[in-house]
Amino acid sequence: KVGVSIEDDMRRAELIRSLIGPDNKLMMDANQIWDVKEAVVSTQSTGVAMIDWSYLSDVISEEEILAMLREGQEEKKDRIKVLESEGYPAYITSVGWLGYSDDKVKRLTAEKLSEGWTAFKMKVGVSIEDDMRRAELIRSLIGPDNKLMMDANQIWDVKEAVVSTQSTGELS
Repeated sequence: KVGVSIEDDMRRAELIRSLIGPDNKLMMDANQIWDVKEAVVSTQSTGVAMIDWSYLSDVISEEEILAMLREGQEEKKDRIKVLESEGYPAYITSVGWLGYSDDKVKRLTAEKLSEGWTAFKMKVGVSIEDDMRRAELIRSLIGPDNKLMMDANQIWDVKEAVVSTQSTGELS
């Protein structure tokens, strides 16, 4: 990232990791959180210019996000109070990596459920049949009220993602 040293990024990553643990991931990528935080602090075009737009530009422009940040300043204190009292939603990824045996998935899922996790993410994309089998297994373990998300790590193109997620839709 331009204007930010690798040491700063490492310190930020360590802070995030110490807060949420090595296997957990925020709903929003940690780098995006820091970028948005910096943009909110400055609420200037230079702050928004720091954001990597490669994954966001198809849904929102720099101008739109800057306008939203400026408008959002009014409710900022209220939102901070909610975050302080309720926390920030996070999910666990360690239960559903590709290549894990069913026994390992069962053990890890039971551990994470006992720790209070309510949102789980599994990796998918090798075969829809195996993805469905693994999704059914994890869903049976976490129950209908917890969240199950799927991540293909850019293995699928848009058409494949739509078809595959329609197949697994009832499970996620």
